[in-house]
Amino acid sequence: RLLGALALLRDPKDLDSEGLGKAATAAAREGLHEDEWWQGFTARAKEISDTLAMHDVSLILNGMARARRLDKELVSALMPRICSNLVYMTSAHLAMLSS
Repeated sequence: RLLGALALLRDPKDLDSEGLGKAATAAAREGLHEDEWWQGFTARAKEISDTLAMHDVSLILNGMARARRLDKELVSALMPRICSNLVYMTSAHLAMLSS
């Protein structure tokens, strides 16, 4: 399982919505502190922010918060979608967003 999680920490520019969500969780859990990786991750998340699934948005923001790597621009870009989809989110997603 650990090797699978670490495999997600490859170049973020190749990741889709689901991959970004899983990578954020893995990076936070493994304590990844590489600035270059997080910058690439954030850039990719911004690039595809309009198509991110809400489940993945929750994982991405939760992972970034746990790693203390939140990006204000990304959060601002995602807030309108988060607010308009609150009614569809599960309690788990809401808990991840509020962390």
